[in-house]
Amino acid sequence: MRKVAYLLGAGASAQRLPVIASMSAVILEQVEWLKNEVRTMALGPAGSIAELNGKLDKYLGALDDLAVESVKYVSVDTYARWLSNDRKLSEIKAALSTFFAIEQFRKGYDPRYESFVSTLLDHDEKAINKDAVILTWNYDQHLAQVLKRATGSSSVRDVMRQHSITTLHRLQKMNITDYHVLHLNGIAGMYGRGTDHPILDRYEPGSLTASNLNVWLSQFELLSQERYTSSDSPTNLMCYTWEAPDVSDPFWNGITASLADVEKVVVIGYSFPDLNRAIDRRLLLSMSKLTEVVVQTRADAMDGIMTKLQMILPELKDRLVPYPLVHEFYVPNELITATEG
Repeated sequence: MRKVAYLLGAGASAQRLPVIASMSAVILEQVEWLKNEVRTMALGPAGSIAELNGKLDKYLGALDDLAVESVKYVSVDTYARWLSNDRKLSEIKAALSTFFAIEQFRKGYDPRYESFVSTLLDHDEKAINKDAVILTWNYDQHLAQVLKRATGSSSVRDVMRQHSITTLHRLQKMNITDYHVLHLNGIAGMYGRGTDHPILDRYEPGSLTASNLNVWLSQFELLSQERYTSSDSPTNLMCYTWEAPDVSDPFWNGITASLADVEKVVVIGYSFPDLNRAIDRRLLLSMSKLTEVVVQTRADAMDGIMTKLQMILPELKDRLVPYPLVHEFYVPNELITATEG
C-alpha cells in the first residue's frame, strides 16, 4: 500500500503556469501572444481566415472577461462558484481548458517535474514507485507530459491509462477506485465522450500553426455550448470541488482506501483554499497512520500556510514540518530508499 502521499497545488507548476496572484496578467499576456502569432501566421484562403478570426475573437473575448473577473472575485474558481451550474459556467470551463492547454503548449512543463519523475520512477518497470500516491488540485498535465517523455509512451492518453492518472469525475462515472495520480479538480484538457483524450496528445511545445490553433478554438466553441449536469459525460475534464460527491457519500470510502497506510504527506505549493476544505479534511484525516506532513512552499508564504493548517486541521498540528526550499520537489527518504533498492 501507499506510504507517501503528495498533495499538489498551483505552486507545484508555478515555473510555467500562473498562480492566483498572476492569473489575470498571464491571461492578458496570452491574448497579446495570440494576436501577435496570428499576424505572422500563414492562414490560407480568405474564407478560412475569416472563420479562424471569428473563432479567435470569441476566445479572446472570453479571456478578457476571465481577466476582469479573476481580479473582481480574487480567483477564477471563486467566480465560477458564484455561477453554480449556469450556462456561463460551461463557458468559463471552456476558456480555462483552452487557456491552460495553450499555456502548456507555448511554455512546456515545470522543469522540476523532471527530477521528481526521475526519482520516483522505477526505470525497469517504467512505473511510478508503488509506495507513492499523488493527489493534485492542478488542472495541468505536467506530470503526464514528463512521464510520456521518460517512458517513451506514444501519447498522454496512454500515459494516463498506464499510470492510473484520472479524475474524481471519471472514477465516479466508471464506478472504480483504482488511481495512482488523482486530479481532484479535473484536468484542463478535452476528451471524447467515454474515453480520456487530452488535447495535449497532439502537440509538443513549439511554433503555433493555423491548424492546431483551429483545433483548439473549435474545441473551445464546442465546450462553450455544452450544458453540464451531474448526469452528463462532459467533454470537458474540469470538474470543480462543489460538483464532486459530498464527503459523506460512500464514494469516498473507495478513494480513501488507497490512503489508509499513508505515513507521510508532502504538500507542495498548496494554500488550502476554503472551497476545497471539506475534501482536504476528508482525505488527510483518512490517513490513520499519518506521522508527518511536510509543507513545501516559499519562505515568505510559510507562516501563513502553517497558521491556516493549524486552524483547519488542528488534529495534525504536531505533525507539521516546514520545508521552505522550492527549487526542486521534496522526496522523502522512504521513496529514495525504495527506488535505490
